[in-house]
Amino acid sequence: MRPPVALDRTRQDVGHPIRIVNGCRDARHNLWIGGTPDSQHLHGIAVDLDLPGLGSYDRYRLMWFLIRHGFTSFGSYAGKSDLLHADMRRRAVSWHHGSGGHPAWFVRALKETRWRQGSGGYWSRN
Repeated sequence: MRPPVALDRTRQDVGHPIRIVNGCRDARHNLWIGGTPDSQHLHGIAVDLDLPGLGSYDRYRLMWFLIRHGFTSFGSYAGKSDLLHADMRRRAVSWHHGSGGHPAWFVRALKETRWRQGSGGYWSRN
């Protein structure tokens, strides 16, 4: 399933709009915003979602449905708590940028969809 279809199905399941901050981007824009050279956004399989106004339970539900509809990898940010990265790369990974770790709702969604925590706080899918 491609990201637009998966996002639409997720939106239907959560019952409210999903605000996409960033989707597919070209190499020039990726460089300008400080994206990694191998960013999944360059391949058209990643989105950054804006979460303001959503409580912890709604954030958890959103991530749970993203996983259900084929998103495989997720990222959170210490300085941008209202932002969630999701992509569809082949090998599932999870990462947190900055100090601390994933928010509780993020961890709950991972645990309930059979992810396991490894060394260094990294998570992987069983």
